[in-house]
Amino acid sequence: MLPFSEVLIGKCRSEFELMGKEPERDNLGDLSAEDKDLKLKKLRNRTLGNVEFIGELFKKKMVDLEVLQGLLDKLLDTSPEDHDSIHPLCKLLESTGKTLETASKETMDAYFVRIQELAAQPDLSSRYKFMLLDLKDLRGKEWVPRYVHARHAHKIYTQAHTAVQQECKREREHVRA
Repeated sequence: MLPFSEVLIGKCRSEFELMGKEPERDNLGDLSAEDKDLKLKKLRNRTLGNVEFIGELFKKKMVDLEVLQGLLDKLLDTSPEDHDSIHPLCKLLESTGKTLETASKETMDAYFVRIQELAAQPDLSSRYKFMLLDLKDLRGKEWVPRYVHARHAHKIYTQAHTAVQQECKREREHVRA
């Protein structure tokens, strides 16, 4: 009997390998445009969920570095016409980038050369271009997300505001005395 973790990782890996070739895609031609879009959206969300889960398994050291790099290589080998792998690529690197950077900076440099090439494609939608550029910015900020910086700035503002209020209160008490 296989351990649960091996079965889980095997299932995630087989789902990943099916990306773009899911059996559900076979009968899309029979559906209306609205139903087709809904079905494709569900498939993309399932792929994103799987990729995010793989990233979390990697952070828990349940997935090896080599396996993750293989998945990233597959996501980066997207054809110019097929851009469905860009969003999962960004999600995976957002969650694992910091760990990968410390494990192998040279490999990350190579990934980002390819990411730059993808972002420079003239037929790439602006949505995907900005995803790739945001990923590049995230790496430049040492993998600390923007919202963390915003939360820190808000904390500083709140502390300054509280200090000013306390100072005003002390001055009023001093004037009364």
